Amino acid sequence: MNGLSYTPRGIRIFFHDRGSWKYALFPWCFLVIVYFITFRIIAGLTSSISEKITQLMANLPAWLSWLAGLVCGLSHFLGIIAGILILGMTVGALYEMFGGFFFDSLVDHYETRKYGSRPVGITWKLSLKYSIESFLFGIRTALAFCILFIISLFFPVIGQILLIICMGYFFGLTYIICSANRNGTTIGQLKKAAGKRIFIILGFGVSAYFLLMIPLAAIIFLPGLVLGGSELFNRELKEYV
Repeated sequence: MNGLSYTPRGIRIFFHDRGSWKYALFPWCFLVIVYFITFRIIAGLTSSISEKITQLMANLPAWLSWLAGLVCGLSHFLGIIAGILILGMTVGALYEMFGGFFFDSLVDHYETRKYGSRPVGITWKLSLKYSIESFLFGIRTALAFCILFIISLFFPVIGQILLIICMGYFFGLTYIICSANRNGTTIGQLKKAAGKRIFIILGFGVSAYFLLMIPLAAIIFLPGLVLGGSELFNRELKEYV
């Protein structure tokens, strides 16, 4: 899929352009806080579960005492895995829900240098409309992930494939929306254009999805994904909107 190439391309663009780093400072700080709070909550929950398991197994025979330690260790391990999965999803969803406050300036900085000034004037009403659309799209993305994740638990192979494909599509659109909005394109119009280049969108989105499954990767790579989405929109989708 040609869309795969836009992920490393966007990351290279971001790290080679030091002028763009300042636009990612607030999102980086925000993501660090999200990671910290999420892991603190998960650590608290797993510790509470471990204590209850220890209490329940306190009366086990001495030769089975190792079982309590094993179960407690497993609960901590599953807690870490759950945290990674939750963050892999929520980071993308949070960006999309509040994207108008995050990376619009980064995209505008990059596209103004490369393509010139905004082709469409963005009034405050239009900006509010785009922000609401992004927020609702983020909620739909989060709901889709929850439903598909539950399905994947009951159908391990087919469910995981369906999860990856669907979330790849959602993630692909997520990181294109800032550029689309800058050019006066709504999410509805973007979806129609994406339908004509579906494999490009999936290639980009699936690679972003797997990248964000790496712990703390979003803090480093998320701005690059947004610029990769900008490149993809201008090269692959702009002529269809």
